[in-house]
Amino acid sequence: LGLVSGLHLKHLVDVLEQNIGVGGQRVATRLIAHFAQENPTYLRGRIHGLPPNSIKLVLRAVHLSDSSAGLEAATSLCQHGDSDVQMEVLSILKEARYSGRVGLSLVKLASSPTERVRIAAVEELGRIRETRAFDGLLEAWSGRAFQDLPKPEAIAIGTALARIDAGK
Repeated sequence: LGLVSGLHLKHLVDVLEQNIGVGGQRVATRLIAHFAQENPTYLRGRIHGLPPNSIKLVLRAVHLSDSSAGLEAATSLCQHGDSDVQMEVLSILKEARYSGRVGLSLVKLASSPTERVRIAAVEELGRIRETRAFDGLLEAWSGRAFQDLPKPEAIAIGTALARIDAGK
C-alpha cells in the first residue's frame, strides 16, 4: 500500500460516500485507519462536512489509528444532529480513559434530542459516577419535566443518580 502514490485519504473518504456495501466500508475504514497516521489533520478538517454514515466510519478509523485523535474528534461531534453519529461518539467515549473532557462530553450527550442517546449517555454518566452531572440529572428527575420523561429514561436517570450519589 505504501507504494501507491497520491493522497490516499482523500480518495478513501470519497469512496465512503458511495454505496459500497458493508464489506467495502470495513475495508475502506481499515485503510483510512492505516493512512490516517500519515496525515491526521486531513481527516479532522474533513470529518464535519461528511454525510452522517461517512462521519461514523471516519471517526472509527481515526480512533483505530490513534485513540487520542479519535477522542478529540469524538468530543468535537457531541452535538452533531444525527443520532447515529452521537451513538458512535458515545461508543468512543465509553472506550476512553476517564477525563474531565469525557465527562463533559457525556453531559452534552445527555441533553441530546434523541431518547436512546440520552439514555445511553446517562447510563455511562452513572457508571463513571460523573459528579458534575448530578445536579442536572436531579433537576430532570425531580422537576416538572419528570412527568413527561419516558419510563426507560426516568429509570436510567434514577439509577445514575443513585450511583453518582453513592460515589460522593
